[in-house]
Amino acid sequence: TYFQPGTYWLEHYANNNCSADTDSVLITVFAFPDVGVNPQDTSVCIDALVSWADTTNPGNKTGYQWSMGNGDTLALISPTYAYDSAGTYEVILAVSSTITGCTARDTASITVTPDPPASFVPSLMSGCAPLSVAFANGSPPGLSFNWDFGDGNFSNVANPSHVYTQAGTYIVTLTSFDNLACDGDTSLTIVVHPQPTSAFSYVLDDSCGAPATASFSNLSSGTPIAYHWDFDTGNATDTSNLTTPSFTYN
Repeated sequence: TYFQPGTYWLEHYANNNCSADTDSVLITVFAFPDVGVNPQDTSVCIDALVSWADTTNPGNKTGYQWSMGNGDTLALISPTYAYDSAGTYEVILAVSSTITGCTARDTASITVTPDPPASFVPSLMSGCAPLSVAFANGSPPGLSFNWDFGDGNFSNVANPSHVYTQAGTYIVTLTSFDNLACDGDTSLTIVVHPQPTSAFSYVLDDSCGAPATASFSNLSSGTPIAYHWDFDTGNATDTSNLTTPSFTYN
């Protein structure tokens, strides 16, 4: 076994006690091509693009083959690659010499960090405007946060409160960041109802003397769900919870 590249003469000597003979052959042991794996980063987030390069002289090399440690291979000189799962991966680069055909390999490890968890619970999921909502952050400690309240307002406080002044449906998103700037997010929907507006009209069947019956048309807006009518007779029982009542004044 030859452990160093170079040129070696192999000599063979044969003797049968009658005569002797020698033969020789020249053996050349080629050097492996230089190869060195260098990732742009060794600790990254999921889906982060990482540039990979061979740090050695590119001359007289071919057949670049990158094995990314997860079953994927790339036949590029300097690829970029993103991992979609957390873990530690051993990346192998194999290159061949264009002169000798010898193949050399080098390895490097990269750690892909999982996205930090994000969770929260609002004090209210719905209500009438103006609606004040307190948000309880359920994410683990040691993270930084960004809140998007869905109405153009934001916060970096861990447990913020927010007042929605206008009716509408708002998607609230909490994004958490770790020390590598890896991020995870979660969203919930807050529904803010408008304040109801009370309005009505009426028609009297006879406005000359009692009894007179009034029929009421309900013109209220703002998606009200209940009504209370007081017919102003001084009698506490002269009321109604109907949507469109009628009443006779005696």
